[in-house]
Amino acid sequence: MILSFIAALQIGATIPAIRIETTTTSESIGATAVPATTGRSVMVVGGKNVRIEEVEHTGPRNPMRNTGSVMLMHGADRKMFNLDPAKKEYWEIDLAKMQSQLSALLKSMPGLEMKFSDMKSDIKDLGDGEPVLGHPTRHFQMTTSMTMNALMLADTMSVSMQTSSETWFAKDLATEDYTMAADTSMLTQFRDLIPGINAGQFREQLAKLPKLVPLKSVSTTSSHFGPIDMTFKVTQLSTKVEKTTVPASTFEIPAGYKKVEMPDVAKLSNQ
Repeated sequence: MILSFIAALQIGATIPAIRIETTTTSESIGATAVPATTGRSVMVVGGKNVRIEEVEHTGPRNPMRNTGSVMLMHGADRKMFNLDPAKKEYWEIDLAKMQSQLSALLKSMPGLEMKFSDMKSDIKDLGDGEPVLGHPTRHFQMTTSMTMNALMLADTMSVSMQTSSETWFAKDLATEDYTMAADTSMLTQFRDLIPGINAGQFREQLAKLPKLVPLKSVSTTSSHFGPIDMTFKVTQLSTKVEKTTVPASTFEIPAGYKKVEMPDVAKLSNQ
């Protein structure tokens, strides 16, 4: 009887959270022929955990970005899961497996050797920014750059890449541990997938970000190789934000969901 009562209390427990509705637009700039994508999502931040539900997604299909898909991030144990409510399935985002698949993909191309160099990253506090949804903001800019040299038999192709991201954080919406914005571990894990990345330097730079909720971000990535230039722009804008309470189960995998294998990394990178 006592155990049943405790279990019922846990199921009905609620925790303080911040709920954010966001629109995202990804587009190519110039003559680059890449289909644009748009999406609407709802993100809930509670303590060390984050839940992101893709409410609507238009553009090329992706296992991690489809209408109705859900991503869970558990900050305490640094685990991430992707949920498919339609199929009642989920899979863990296994970064070690992704790295292994990337290595195997590169090795499957005879005569190809990839080298990365000149990795640089920098974060600047640009001071107070424009208000977003009535919230005062702090404006940060992060720039990263690197060079990739692809050696194919006797030919060499050099590609330079640079990303500039500007983010406006709500000064009045602090969180205990906002994983995507200020917690450096999980972001660094993704950077570790790229050979030649200085994870320590990247982690040091990310530590400069505040533990505040971002309400707007604009990220532009430019790649140059030979006469070809490619530029992509991703804009995220919050359309509604509120402090609320949610069931603790919001950040857990629902009962009855079946665990499946993570899709191949080639499908995950299909944008």
